[in-house]
Amino acid sequence: MKHSLTTTGSYAAIVDLRAAMRAARDPARTTSIRPAAAAASRSLLDRLEHALWRARQRDLDRYLAQAVDAADLEDRQRRIDRSMLGRYY
Repeated sequence: MKHSLTTTGSYAAIVDLRAAMRAARDPARTTSIRPAAAAASRSLLDRLEHALWRARQRDLDRYLAQAVDAADLEDRQRRIDRSMLGRYY
């Protein structure tokens, strides 16, 4: 197996096992499709949605990176969670 996304622990092993199972199930899909080819095969709306999602994630990352300490970071995360919850319910 290649290096895990996480460094150690049982979560890393689970992620690695799931990736190996998916690759074993459909090896042609994992080796033949390049990221650029996969992106080109998606519809315009899918690509637009993905671009907007990435922009939103970058904004959230910038906002969270401005935290001064752990308590401030947790407070910012709580604010984000509460603001998103109100939108859907």
